[in-house]
Amino acid sequence: MLDILRHFHNFYTRNAISVDSISQREFGIGIDKKINYRHKSFSTQKEFQNFLVNETPRFISHSVGRFEFPWCQPMEKKTLLSADLIFDLDAKPETGVSPNGVEIHNHIFCNNCVEKARLDTIRLIEDFLIVDFGLSKADLLAVFSGSKGFHVHVRSRAVQQLSSSARRLMVDYITGKELSLETFVRSRVVEPRVSTLAGPGKTAVGWQKQFFLRGINAVQNNSFGSAKMPRKKRDYLEQNRQNIVSLIENGNWDFFHGAEDALQNLLSETITLHGVQVDSPVTFDVHRLIRVPGTLHGDTGFIAKPLSLAELSIFNATKHAVAFNGTAVASLKEAASIEFAGTAFELKPGDNVVPLSLAVLLACKGVVL
Repeated sequence: MLDILRHFHNFYTRNAISVDSISQREFGIGIDKKINYRHKSFSTQKEFQNFLVNETPRFISHSVGRFEFPWCQPMEKKTLLSADLIFDLDAKPETGVSPNGVEIHNHIFCNNCVEKARLDTIRLIEDFLIVDFGLSKADLLAVFSGSKGFHVHVRSRAVQQLSSSARRLMVDYITGKELSLETFVRSRVVEPRVSTLAGPGKTAVGWQKQFFLRGINAVQNNSFGSAKMPRKKRDYLEQNRQNIVSLIENGNWDFFHGAEDALQNLLSETITLHGVQVDSPVTFDVHRLIRVPGTLHGDTGFIAKPLSLAELSIFNATKHAVAFNGTAVASLKEAASIEFAGTAFELKPGDNVVPLSLAVLLACKGVVL
């Protein structure tokens, strides 16, 4: 049977792991689960590295917060000094089969799930953190979690003192949780007993821009989903399409008077296509622990890989987050299929010669003898 901890030990012997503000972080240690115990601290990088080499945990996480006394219990005695802003993104497994008859979700390691999470992470960074919140690329660190998704660390001084409620508001904005139709369109009186339906125009930004773009697309392509558009309104659209587009570009949404179903469909479509789903408690709980970047994930053997935005744009976990070189024999309990580093492996029961990183993954998942 493959000795997972021996390979983890060899990895930490060869690779130095650095932790920002290490003496102010609380650590959680996982031996046979993600966290067996916490409230541990390290004074120096050397002490931490020695722990990794000598104790070789399967999982190790550090606090998002910085504390004056990170080893203290209960939590209130630690004295919070500041906290990074963290976003945690995991893709939910999809069911079904692809057109060529292959299961979409692979229970050993799902490249499809990681790819979906990668694209969501890019949107989170580019559309929300940089554009809407005005954060700098230099303050952002994307990290492959080592398993199903990604973490985004924001270490700007501008966010370190944010309260939990402020962090929750950021999550609500990113997910679109509190958005309603009234957020985007409203009746505005222009003169006595005359009103117009006002909404976002071509200069809109953020969510308003996204709703505007969906509205323009709907008018230009008759894409109103399941909404019941009155026949007279559809006829009017056919004859006045460009004029309606021009009015919407200037914030006049009168065309949608009496077509609330269509507006509601636009709202749902906007939230579904633009919103990014994150694990909310990870962001607003300043006492959370998050996987230490650069360490190994005990469920996969992959590196929790720090990534630049350029590296994130081409990232493939089975190519770019592998920790081990060479090959090994993996003795499987039953047949299995997996795509790994661009190669489709059809593994049979019994002995299979595979890349060492794949052998470690299979051992971590418990599918080997």
